[in-house]
Amino acid sequence: MQTNTESAAAKRRAYLQGLIFTVLLTIVGFALNYITWPSRAQIPPWPGNIMIGGGFLAVLVLIHLFFRKRAWVRWLAGVPVAICSVSMYTLLVLIMGFLPQTDTETTTWVQQFGFSHLASSWIMVVIQTYMLSSLGLITIRRLIPLHRKNIGFFLNHAGLWLTLVAASIGTSDFYRLQVPLMEGEDYLPFAYNDKGEQYHLPYSLALKNFEIEEYPAQLAVFNKNTSKIAPTPTQESWPHCAEGVKIKYRDIQAEVVKFLPLASREGEEKNYTISNEPNAAQASLVHIRTATTDTTVWLSNGNFVMPYKMYHANDSLAVVMLQAEVKSYRSYIKWRTKDQKTDSAWLEVNKPLTVAGWKIYQISYDEEQGRWSDKSVLEAVADPWLPTVYVGIFMMLAGAVYLFWQGRKSHTQTKNEE
Repeated sequence: MQTNTESAAAKRRAYLQGLIFTVLLTIVGFALNYITWPSRAQIPPWPGNIMIGGGFLAVLVLIHLFFRKRAWVRWLAGVPVAICSVSMYTLLVLIMGFLPQTDTETTTWVQQFGFSHLASSWIMVVIQTYMLSSLGLITIRRLIPLHRKNIGFFLNHAGLWLTLVAASIGTSDFYRLQVPLMEGEDYLPFAYNDKGEQYHLPYSLALKNFEIEEYPAQLAVFNKNTSKIAPTPTQESWPHCAEGVKIKYRDIQAEVVKFLPLASREGEEKNYTISNEPNAAQASLVHIRTATTDTTVWLSNGNFVMPYKMYHANDSLAVVMLQAEVKSYRSYIKWRTKDQKTDSAWLEVNKPLTVAGWKIYQISYDEEQGRWSDKSVLEAVADPWLPTVYVGIFMMLAGAVYLFWQGRKSHTQTKNEE
């Protein structure tokens, strides 16, 4: 009985020590943020980051080989420290999710203590190092010497350790840049981050063609008093223009007689004709009846060159064509690598291309020019450590499967013995 009491007291003491040490490290981390502000904790890019990761692992292995019997090593590799460090790390991740991670939307003291940039703060570096040290020593202890019964444990813990380390030291090699391309211009070897800083790419990109497909514009009623589109009589949205489409709002009735997906005005005339010129816009010939009028007029949603055309039904309401919604857009791009190899392909939204290990995404265009935009904005993303993160995740999955298999095997053996 006394032995059990002493064991429980020792466990409480270990958890208390872990909690106190974790709190002290947290204070140290916040103090480092305050002292070094406005600079941030930065991990050097390749090969500096792999040297840091490899050196960290080597130190943990050496600690286990030469100091594993020391009380402080057993304490650091114990369950209480692991739980305390993981809890503090989880708390920081939650704070990072709730607070804006930008300096533009936060007060000075929030920035000074690192709450506005936790991913690159000293508090995160300190707590991560603390947690990964505990996790690493626990994993190595079960690995050396290796027994078959420890394989599942090792895969789970080593996979988690590898995932966290790769995600941490890989941030310095992660790039998310924008590449603005103009149709007809030469290869562009540069990209820009969200601060407008220029980066030299390991390849060059050129825009050969840009295409936009639009939905037909919606025929609607505009309230001039509120400067808003009038609500539809039903819960449905205003219909898209097409021959025979009708709308009704109060005493206004309108029917599309003719719809032109691309049209331009005939000089000073009010008529519209089919056109493929850069100033073309959508136009509809609409028959409109009100309590006092019965007429057929041309309407157009206009663009950056051609003026907008509506029909004023009365002092407060007008029949209009809304701006067309974009259905899809894509760019035909060419690229040239450092070894002067070239290739080309169509780039569509949510269908990225891979160029020299980078993912290229279609993200935007010149919205003012709309379908006649000669500018395409691409996003270039490099994340070379992502495969390593995937390896860690697959190790955890393999460990879970192995433990499940071992559990079923033990259950079967026990049942057979009975």
